[in-house]
Amino acid sequence: MDRSLKRHYDNLLQFTVAIRILSSHEISPMEVKRGCGALCRAVQTWAGMRCLLTPYFHISMHFEAQFLRFGPCPVFGAYPYERNNRTLIRFNKNGHSGGELECTMMRNWWKTTFIQDLITNLESLPRPWAQEDVDSIHLLHSYLKGGTNERRGTLQMYLDRMEAADNPDHIDFPRISNDTELRQSGSQLYRLIFLFLHELWKPYFKLVYDVDMSTARGPTASFAGQVKSFSHLWVEKRRYGAATTAWGQSAQYAYIHGRVPVRIDYLFQAVQSFGDVDYIANLAVVWRFQTDEFTTALQLPWYIWAVDLGVAIWSADQLGHLEVVEMKHLSGHFVLAPIDIHDQGVWVTITYENSPEADINIDEEED
Repeated sequence: MDRSLKRHYDNLLQFTVAIRILSSHEISPMEVKRGCGALCRAVQTWAGMRCLLTPYFHISMHFEAQFLRFGPCPVFGAYPYERNNRTLIRFNKNGHSGGELECTMMRNWWKTTFIQDLITNLESLPRPWAQEDVDSIHLLHSYLKGGTNERRGTLQMYLDRMEAADNPDHIDFPRISNDTELRQSGSQLYRLIFLFLHELWKPYFKLVYDVDMSTARGPTASFAGQVKSFSHLWVEKRRYGAATTAWGQSAQYAYIHGRVPVRIDYLFQAVQSFGDVDYIANLAVVWRFQTDEFTTALQLPWYIWAVDLGVAIWSADQLGHLEVVEMKHLSGHFVLAPIDIHDQGVWVTITYENSPEADINIDEEED
């Protein structure tokens, strides 16, 4: 067997790239071909190095048709089954234990799964819905929720997905919030929020400072700087936190706009009444990670695979200017690994999940 650590490492990078691509939550047919191609090349390279491989490696070379038919595999191993344990244990087992009702529980599980698929198909029908469709959806919802208070919430993960129509930004707020006066937090923060809201609500009315005494033309509203602040919240079921609060520090790092890493300082909700309408803006105040000449010049062993691996290098302890983004642009989490290279500290960010990039045409010959 070839014992070259460099060749094993290079091939392991290619194998890891394949796993990252094929384990993404969303995937395109071109990415399937690219991921399966990398997987095949990695397995063939190890075989050429005379490594002892199990039959699973041979089977893995024939996954392309399955991925094209059924989509990506977000996780490997038993996790997709373990994640449903919370749901299974909440079924009514009539006091039985010791494995007596596994079949009954699984039949119930599959029945509710099929009901959920039916609800999804009904809700995808063009609107307006017929009254019969509305009645059918309400009836199916009642079966999922259960008939008693004790059973309510058995399929909470499914119900959360169904609530997306009423929650277009997919934001879930905690029960506890604080009323914050931006003026008391500093004029910079007030001005930053004001300028962002001024541009956001410009199509509807003109937002002015609370101390503005000038006479402006057109519809205007005065921004008093009163907002709700949160220590943490959930966007698409991912938890994000504010670094300025004790409960939010564990989730203060996040991606925005795809893979732009930031540190979150504040999570605000601004409400402005104008006429008979309440305009609501959910905002995150963040600092972007920065690069310098040193980090830009670095070409680490995974450099050519960095995009697929979700790995990036940033200057340690250097953040950009304070800026405001909408919460709906928070797009995921990453692992932050501080390391030293040539006695200089850098930050390595590693994404938890693979987010699809633009398709790359891998066909060697064009039609």
